[in-house]
Amino acid sequence: MIKIPGTEAGLPAVEQVISEGINVNITLLFSVESYVNTALAYIRGLGKRAGLGKNIRNISSLASFFLSRIDCKIDGKIDKKLSQDVSDINVEAKLKSLKGKVAIANAKIAYQEYKKIINDEPWQALVAKGSKVQRLLWASNQQKRSQLQRCHVF
Repeated sequence: MIKIPGTEAGLPAVEQVISEGINVNITLLFSVESYVNTALAYIRGLGKRAGLGKNIRNISSLASFFLSRIDCKIDGKIDKKLSQDVSDINVEAKLKSLKGKVAIANAKIAYQEYKKIINDEPWQALVAKGSKVQRLLWASNQQKRSQLQRCHVF
């Protein structure tokens, strides 16, 4: 399995290598939109391969969705807002309650998109030809985060 970034520039490569029968791990996914675009590139690649009469049963793909960087970014913004002397105790409590939770909320939304995609007709047509689902991996850079002390990697 090769790695290709799930960036705008990387998605045509994902589609191409999938159509050529190469397994791929699409990495550097940080948003629901980037995940959806990755899944659609996988489907297009499989569709091209199937359209040529080639086997799609042995093609595998992994979509690596990074979570901790999202929390790192948002938590930093929350901390900045809290340091500006929030005068409303309800606003302060609400901000504190969001810390460390945005990434999981984002992952839940991505999973809902995943369920929509695998139930749509284009995917179901590929399943009928033996296609494997693109696995969605929840990834974290927590170890790197603790080594850096703060989130300078985002």
